[in-house]
Amino acid sequence: MENYEKRRGIFKAFSENIRDVCGPFKEYVFRGDIELEMIKTNALSYSAKFINLTQRRSKKGWNWAAFIFTPLWFAYRKMYIECVIVYVASVLLPWVFTIVSYGSMSGIVNFLWSLALSVFVGVIGDYYYMIRTGNECEFAGKLEGKRRSRYIKRVSGTSKVAPVIVAGIGLALELYIRIKIFGGF
Repeated sequence: MENYEKRRGIFKAFSENIRDVCGPFKEYVFRGDIELEMIKTNALSYSAKFINLTQRRSKKGWNWAAFIFTPLWFAYRKMYIECVIVYVASVLLPWVFTIVSYGSMSGIVNFLWSLALSVFVGVIGDYYYMIRTGNECEFAGKLEGKRRSRYIKRVSGTSKVAPVIVAGIGLALELYIRIKIFGGF
């Protein structure tokens, strides 16, 4: 039952993040040490970006890492559900386009789709990360003692292993699809 509640909580948090990003502009409130502990890597830089977005009352910014390494950036920042969704949208959907169109124009369509998705994540990446960090800080603030420490340790900071795993899965899928579906390179 506890595992079910944990999974339900993860998806509830994800849906709240999406609702906040798609809804009206949400004010950023600096939460001090808990926020810096939550972000860890480049904490001051991200806090400055969050303040800038709020001062401009804009969801639009620019994040080069999110643009260039779209699914890997989500994995690095421990946004695993978002990573899977963007990964499916950026890697698997182009393969569907290729299979459905039997190769005609699929290269151009795939490139334009991947570029549009990368630009979109590059533009709203900082705002989404601001919303996610704010929601995580708010939840962590309600916890006490060891539960709070364990929660912050689990969701905060970055993961150097997750992007490597995502890249490995991507390479393995690429090889599998090329060999099994298209008969080789």
